[in-house]
Amino acid sequence: MIKQLDELIDKKADIVIQYFDTDRETILNERRYSGVVTHIDEMEGITIKTSDTENPFSMLPPAIEAWSRDEKKNYLAHWLVYRTQAKREDGEHEWWDWQPKL
Repeated sequence: MIKQLDELIDKKADIVIQYFDTDRETILNERRYSGVVTHIDEMEGITIKTSDTENPFSMLPPAIEAWSRDEKKNYLAHWLVYRTQAKREDGEHEWWDWQPKL
């Protein structure tokens, strides 16, 4: 069990982010990647350095509830992200609700 976010610094982590439609059941997309936690800010979030050359950094919300360790002591983060409004066609911002998978 993760007790403090600070223990994640410089640790390799496997990340799963699942995006759901407004019905909260239909999966729109799933993103899986690995990286190293490089920075933690209680307000801004957790920075992950990935091997993706186009987008070498990823940000996650600073919620310890999303983090766990498996039987091999690997760090894992799993997020469920829900669309909160119908898809916008007018170019305006869409809103998403990030929830840690408990």
